[in-house]
Amino acid sequence: MMISYNPKTLNSINSVGYMITRMCNASCLHCGSKSITKPVEKNFHKTFKSIFPFLLNHGIKQICFTGGEPFIVLSELKNIMKTAQYYGLTASVYTNGYWATEIEKSIQLLNTLKFSGLESIILSTDRFHTKYIKKERIIIASKAAKASQINCQINVNLTNNDWEGLNLYSFMLKYSNVKVNMLKVHPIGRGEYLSKSCFKYLPLRIEKCNYVGLIEIDHKGIVYSCPTSSDFCPRAPLVLGNILTEKLDEIFMKFKSSVFHYILSNFGPEGILNILNKFEEIKNKINIENFNHRCHLCKYINNHYYKTLQKFEEIGIEILTQKFI
Repeated sequence: MMISYNPKTLNSINSVGYMITRMCNASCLHCGSKSITKPVEKNFHKTFKSIFPFLLNHGIKQICFTGGEPFIVLSELKNIMKTAQYYGLTASVYTNGYWATEIEKSIQLLNTLKFSGLESIILSTDRFHTKYIKKERIIIASKAAKASQINCQINVNLTNNDWEGLNLYSFMLKYSNVKVNMLKVHPIGRGEYLSKSCFKYLPLRIEKCNYVGLIEIDHKGIVYSCPTSSDFCPRAPLVLGNILTEKLDEIFMKFKSSVFHYILSNFGPEGILNILNKFEEIKNKINIENFNHRCHLCKYINNHYYKTLQKFEEIGIEILTQKFI
């Protein structure tokens, strides 16, 4: 079967996130971004703001601020959001809701951010977060968002057989007035060191990866094609470049025309594995049973076989998909 495609637009950019800081007031054991509690980072916000006009050229209309905990650097968050608003961009923010101590103060805070362009917030909680932030603060934050007419949803992150997490999910459904989602904890960042029993989900199989194209830019200017790849090897193909040294248009076009990302998006790391295991240069074949989560498999492949993965661009989609998958 022949695949019809435009080599310049193989992949779509579905969203752009900005890790405004790695600082956080919590030190959760599952943290995918390996957040820190002390300020040890330089400020690259001026460079980030310079790319706003180019985001619009690529159809991006909203920036999602992540961390760390974005509300810890509140003045910087407001400043960047106002600049984004000037260029016609709206903002969403991922937060652990620590700031929601009282309903009236929370409404006042969110109204201020709404004036700066805030359109939605995503509240994150789980059995790891609640050791640092009381679950009641998530409820206060959600009600404050509702009162401020800001879109809001709650993500409850669960590991395998997570009864504590399920009880927390039920609590959020009962007492909040917004949409509540159940998400899986990924074995990335500090989460990689959790017990393997935390990640015994369904067996790995070839299927689409919906994270490819959720572009993430960290506080150092590094651009990733997936938000879960911020601790991957710098030479891995999921690390697209750096806005401090490269033009954003060139970085985005490299992603849009990437054969590797097309395969990863449509067939997942399991499809990439099938291809790698058929390369003659891979002497020791990779056993999928050694991996309990597709992000775990993806990191291993990217970090150890980045030189072989570069050949995907030379071989082409038709041969890769017809001969190997």
